[in-house]
Amino acid sequence: MNRAEIHPPRYQKEDEWDILSNIVDMGKGPREIFFRTSPSFGPGGAECFLAVILFSAMRASKDIEFASPISQRLLNSVPAIQDIFHSWYPEFQKISVNACTRQVNGKRQQKGVGIFFSGGVDSFYTLLKHKDEITHLILVCGFDIKREDEKLWDQVLNMARTVARETGKSLIQVETNLREFSDAYGWWAHHYFGAGLASVALRLSNVLKKIYIASAESYKNLQPSGSHPMLDPLWSTEDCEIVHDACEASRVDKVEMLSHSDLAMRFLRVCWENQEGAYNCGACEKCLRTMVNLAINGVLGRCQTFKNTLDLNRVRKVKIPNRLVKVLWDENLEAARKAGAAPELIRALEKAVDRYETEVVFDLLVDRATRAVRPFVRAIKSVLLGDRKPVTRSGRLSNGNS
Repeated sequence: MNRAEIHPPRYQKEDEWDILSNIVDMGKGPREIFFRTSPSFGPGGAECFLAVILFSAMRASKDIEFASPISQRLLNSVPAIQDIFHSWYPEFQKISVNACTRQVNGKRQQKGVGIFFSGGVDSFYTLLKHKDEITHLILVCGFDIKREDEKLWDQVLNMARTVARETGKSLIQVETNLREFSDAYGWWAHHYFGAGLASVALRLSNVLKKIYIASAESYKNLQPSGSHPMLDPLWSTEDCEIVHDACEASRVDKVEMLSHSDLAMRFLRVCWENQEGAYNCGACEKCLRTMVNLAINGVLGRCQTFKNTLDLNRVRKVKIPNRLVKVLWDENLEAARKAGAAPELIRALEKAVDRYETEVVFDLLVDRATRAVRPFVRAIKSVLLGDRKPVTRSGRLSNGNS
């Protein structure tokens, strides 16, 4: 097994920004990974780079040699992190991590409590839940917002500044290119985003004693994921406690709470597609799912970041990407029925979840069908889902009356 050597990080100041960087080579050529943070908090430790490279090193089957001393607590947690991750994703092999440990100063000097804040349902919920404890909002450029998307970043940054000002919190801006490195080794949404958040948390551990990561899943629906209540706390050090928060609440519960917050209704941001720099596109699966949440609570018209109307045809034909997300649509349907929502909304939700099950069955049939039969299976699927009209024996579209 090859070895990856991690040298001491380089620290420099650039105007109001701190820059901590390191050169990483996992066998695909050297790559500089950096964290730019504002305001200035000083250099901090090297632990953030362990979170950056651990999973990529596991995927590349490379042991890690750290030249800088790191937290004893974090080093002790590395075997458990690997055990959990390898059991979920066997392609990530267990490796050895060799490092000396640093001295602990005793009493923590940090006084701040942070939260990763994107303006989404999960982070808004955790912010409101811990509003008296949280002192800092952390906004990251380079994760869900691409570094080159300046238009969207400006919108989100203005939102975060306003929320921080109106809640009396301080805003920490972070820019990093670590996702541009990690995407070569796995799927960000499933594998890396938890470690990515942990790396930023560790970068800020010289100023924050606790950092909240808002959960995207409830205890009822927990699945293997890069951010998980079993994993996130294991990235903690003697200086900074990392907390995976709010698994007690479903997304329906969270939106119900947010419906009472004027701040959330002004700035809620959930979109991942952000077509043409849109804050919320209002058409993607996640936007539609959230608009349904808001409609059930009777506040869609109050939420200033969405159009006031919900296109039920889009709801009926929504592309649900996987079974985990389908569970969230099931929760919406159950909530709509309990709330006595409009019958047409309930029917649209029923059609959406039924459509997903039909797609699963036909995708399985396509996989098992011979090459000659597959086009006909796909055609039947399209007709059943309403994506196209029936096809006659001649291959022409039917007018539906034959």
